[in-house]
Amino acid sequence: MTWLSPAASSASRRIVGARGLCLPTIACRNKHAANLTQRFITGARPRDPLRVLFCGSDSFSQKSLDALIKEHISNPDLIQSIDVAVRPLKPVGRGMKQLAPKGPMHILAEQHQLPLHEIETFTGWNLPEYDLPINLIIAVSFGLFVPPRVLRSAQFGGLNVHPSLLPDLRGPAPIHHALLARDTHTGVSLQTLSDKTFDAGAVLLQTPLPGIPIDPSWDVEALTQRLAVVGSEMLIQGLRQGLYILPHVDVSRRSGSSVAVPGGFQPRHAPKLEKFDYQIQWDSWTASDAAIRSTKLHEKLWTTAIDKKGKSQRWTMEGVEEIQTKDSSEMRAIEQGFKKLQQTAAYRQQPTVNILEFQQTLHRPPPKRTKKHSIFNSPTETTLPKSDAPTTTTSSSSPETLTRDPSTKTLTIRKAYFPSSIDDNTESILIFHKGQFLRIAKITVEGKPTRPAALVAEQYKRTVSVQQLMELAASDEKHKNSIPYNLLKLGDWLWGRG
Repeated sequence: MTWLSPAASSASRRIVGARGLCLPTIACRNKHAANLTQRFITGARPRDPLRVLFCGSDSFSQKSLDALIKEHISNPDLIQSIDVAVRPLKPVGRGMKQLAPKGPMHILAEQHQLPLHEIETFTGWNLPEYDLPINLIIAVSFGLFVPPRVLRSAQFGGLNVHPSLLPDLRGPAPIHHALLARDTHTGVSLQTLSDKTFDAGAVLLQTPLPGIPIDPSWDVEALTQRLAVVGSEMLIQGLRQGLYILPHVDVSRRSGSSVAVPGGFQPRHAPKLEKFDYQIQWDSWTASDAAIRSTKLHEKLWTTAIDKKGKSQRWTMEGVEEIQTKDSSEMRAIEQGFKKLQQTAAYRQQPTVNILEFQQTLHRPPPKRTKKHSIFNSPTETTLPKSDAPTTTTSSSSPETLTRDPSTKTLTIRKAYFPSSIDDNTESILIFHKGQFLRIAKITVEGKPTRPAALVAEQYKRTVSVQQLMELAASDEKHKNSIPYNLLKLGDWLWGRG
């Protein structure tokens, strides 16, 4: 199979080429006439072959483009040509003099010699001019709003593959939010591109309820790849059925795929996760809420720690995970030792043993509204709260779960912590948080290299050695095999809160 450069003249392009046109042979004309006759006899809607502009940016969109190319090769009567639009490569490195490596979309387009267009913005940009114009725009995980002017230039408008059961989880990060919410099922939707805002088109195809099961072991990469395959198959199915032709029939579910609220169905938004979303919210997150961002999303969490001199410094944390305590002899020894320690006179006189102090920002910074089109500017959607207003949400995974006084900007939290092993040479720490233990492996203090968490913590607060805790536990034989006492009481006794 031959793929030709877009520079080739239109007269010599073959139907399998980058801008392939069927040569005006007698056999070709007869075949086209036969197809039209068959469609008329069977009652199918006659339609022009598709000349597609595919817009994508990542591995999720790569799957759809790959499926589109294969369909173009095997069924050129349906897909006559494909152009590819990508985002420009960003400068990286010292002095920003080098470009980032080419992404999957660049590589796939160049591999098949497809016309490639780099688009930073649609302002002033028009569809490429060909003898036979592009008649369908397909945008998959592209990140730019396709304006009405460009959509109207294509005969069939546009399509989008979205990895959620729309209208639930509208927005640029539905996969991340599905994992954060501990959803057990999700899905994929094929929708038209709206000329008003993101994810507001007619849903043409959708995964049947209850959806695709989410394996508990899947992280964001595994779930993305699973939904990418489903989305690519759904896209080809929609093209074969001619669902892009008017009139469009919306098949989206209005119940059963989102959070149930008083009054009926309430779809959730899935905005892009920003820097604030990875700041540990000590007042509202559980240990599981923090750990899932590290283990499932593979993001580094951060917090602001206060050293012995009262100076605030940012900690960036790696290897954050929740530790289950029920079957851990190490945890039982620490719990028993700390309970014994509470009864000593030295502890009553100096209750700052094993304590780290953190400062937390209470309000999300106001969103940047530099772009005209946003997933938040539809009149039917809720806008993000302003930084000077009380913040209230109901999601357990959201950092904004409490209503706060607008005048309060920060909150100081004190947490008990322990080395994570019975060996005094351990490198990670365990922070006691809301009745759970949060293990932290490494910490980077701003302006300094990454170091083991235990070494960093030692410089911020004094600690009671594990050996001392073990000795206290060993001195009381009757507690060795007992059921661990309620961990939540430990935090309540220490500072009046977990």
